[in-house]
Amino acid sequence: MSRLSTRSVIARVPVWIGIAVCLCLSVRAAASAPPEAPASDLQIDWANLQFPPSLSHVANATDSTSLVYGQVYIAGVTDAQDTPVDSVRAQVGYGPAGTSPQSDAWRWFDMRPNPGYDYTQNNDEYIGKMLPQRIGTFKYTTRWSVDGGQTWTYTDQFGPPYDEVDAGDLTVAQSSDTTPPSTPLGLNVTDVAVDEVSLTWNAIPDVDEDAFGYAVYRKAESASSFTKLTELEDLFGVSNTSYTDATAAPGTTYDYQVTALDVWLNESPASPSVQATTPAAVALTGGGAGGLNRTFSATPGASEQPIGAVRIAPGQSGATLTELVATPDAPSATGIDKAALWISADDAFDAASDTELARIDLDPQAGLPATLSFDGFTEALPNQARTLFLTVTLTEQAAGGITMFLADATALALDGGQIVTVNGTSQQSFSNLALSASDAPLPVELAGFEAQRAGSESVTLQWRTLSETNNAGFEVQRATASADGSANGPANASVETSQVETPHWDVSTGESWQTIAHLEGAGTTNEPQSYRFEDTDLPYAADRVRYRLRQIDTDGTESFSEPITVAREVTAAELLPTYPNPARGPATVRFATPERQDVRIALYDLLGRRVQTVVDTNAAGRTEAQLDVSDLASGTYFVRMQTDGFTDTQRLTVVR
Repeated sequence: MSRLSTRSVIARVPVWIGIAVCLCLSVRAAASAPPEAPASDLQIDWANLQFPPSLSHVANATDSTSLVYGQVYIAGVTDAQDTPVDSVRAQVGYGPAGTSPQSDAWRWFDMRPNPGYDYTQNNDEYIGKMLPQRIGTFKYTTRWSVDGGQTWTYTDQFGPPYDEVDAGDLTVAQSSDTTPPSTPLGLNVTDVAVDEVSLTWNAIPDVDEDAFGYAVYRKAESASSFTKLTELEDLFGVSNTSYTDATAAPGTTYDYQVTALDVWLNESPASPSVQATTPAAVALTGGGAGGLNRTFSATPGASEQPIGAVRIAPGQSGATLTELVATPDAPSATGIDKAALWISADDAFDAASDTELARIDLDPQAGLPATLSFDGFTEALPNQARTLFLTVTLTEQAAGGITMFLADATALALDGGQIVTVNGTSQQSFSNLALSASDAPLPVELAGFEAQRAGSESVTLQWRTLSETNNAGFEVQRATASADGSANGPANASVETSQVETPHWDVSTGESWQTIAHLEGAGTTNEPQSYRFEDTDLPYAADRVRYRLRQIDTDGTESFSEPITVAREVTAAELLPTYPNPARGPATVRFATPERQDVRIALYDLLGRRVQTVVDTNAAGRTEAQLDVSDLASGTYFVRMQTDGFTDTQRLTVVR
């Protein structure tokens, strides 16, 4: 079957006898045209490259090809009005043979309605020219859009879809002038931004008076060859000797070259290359509201108390931090002995594992200076988020509140990095970026907060205060599922151990905290107070449990202690009784292994037949698995666990 017959649904084919001819379905009598449909409702039913089937052209930077014709048909629109359809966009383009017209190898030029065409016919006709910039043989065709160029219909001489066999043939020949212009000199990088590189060079002498412009080439450090960035119209004229590469990627090293072209598309040898490295794109998130939303509380007499944080996240490697200048707002703070800057791989401060970058000794009897400059270090930042913590060491008499800010973008000395977002908003500058959601208050002199395992299924928490001011009480919060517990504190304190409120989601740490108890405070007192709470209902599958205290003043002001972690080690493999037991539907199987190993748990009936495989995996630590007995008959079954060197069985009763 011929190609034409496969496309005979639309009876429109080109006929060439020296002029463009369109065989249309019919010629409509003149009538008033209905309103044109919205562009979003239009659909191209047919379009083509109408004429000519081939073009020959002599390379010239200012001389376009002869006219190319294309036609389009939209049912009920092009055949129903006497003027071109406003919402149709047409282009003619060329590219190398063997490439898709949708690829970057093709160049496209706008077409316009043919003013000499009779629009009372079914089809509308468009005309346009190409300005080839390469010498050789190419394919050319038309493309059409009714949504402003968001989507395109690619055609050939017989209509869509595009087939290279039926595309036009374009030959671009070299002119008789084959002498290239001289090589541009003085290529220089004038400015580098996170996604831009600006270049300048010297104008070439136009000895033959046929110089046309320049071409800029770029090669990434990881690439093997240079790629052309510009087209003829981008750098028209020998005096146009600057260019900004706005397609650069952050944190990337590039080599650049420039060439000169004359009107015959003769190209000079490339200039000596220059190199530029764009800075890494840095996302900055302050510790205050709208950012990490961190609240801190500092304990008098304690060292390394975090009072502020800022997350710095380079999108690429290559950025280096050399200084941070913090501006304190602490009009009433006293007793601050030292301040330090730390860097952490996460949002939880830990002096044992985090890295101290700089430390400042202060006079605890005097107020804080106007700024705290942490310098004298060079910290290479990976292309991963890091959190900077500001900490203080306090005397026993410390009091007041502390809030830290970064005054502006110059407060961070970043070499090879550029701030592009602040608290999730695209911006390169800021003013007074808060490092905490509120000041770090000292209403309660918390002298210690400790956790100790009491057996394998409970944890005892103890803390004490040296003095309290307007202390309404403490909430004990746990970073896992809610649980009931029991507690006792000072003789005059009451304890509530039921679930007090909904879970708290801590944006800064990604943890879900639940209040598991409330202990009343002592109000205002200079006498030491001791508190104790025992968490007796730990989630079985939790290998680590984190606790913190939420201290609440009588006016509702709150502060949080730093979390403490209790690790629950597994010393031996175990299989706990399944619950509920008896069971009639889903049941929970709990087991543990001290190290990673293969675990198989199956359910057997009284005859020793395996009726269900519950677990067949590689596991470590405590684990919970679900067992569904809803389809089993009533009776006694056995849950058996097998690992390397361990076997245990638990009885399970199924009832209907």
